[in-house]
Amino acid sequence: MAKNELLPKLNLLLMTYVSGLEGDVEIGKAFSDQFNLGRPTYSTGAIFEFPLGNRAARAKFHRQQLEIVKATSQLAEDMAEIRLDVERAVREITTSYREMLCQAHAVMGNQTEN
Repeated sequence: MAKNELLPKLNLLLMTYVSGLEGDVEIGKAFSDQFNLGRPTYSTGAIFEFPLGNRAARAKFHRQQLEIVKATSQLAEDMAEIRLDVERAVREITTSYREMLCQAHAVMGNQTEN
């Protein structure tokens, strides 16, 4: 959206006006008078805006770009932290499993000696 605010704008206008209105009294007479006494008026036009300088829109656009970079960096940092946590958990599980195997071998060794 901020990027679109930097682009030129072209608006098309369509207008109509009816004359011969009688106020709130006789609506039917007013409707027929607009064709008898006056004519409906139609007009069209276009408004073209080209932003010269447009510092506010440019500042908003750059701010949103920086926010996207910040959010992307934060996401990468969070993903790296999660990866480290998972690797740490895997190492702890592997170490616990090896200790459990050593203890199981020790118990089996004690049972065979007795």
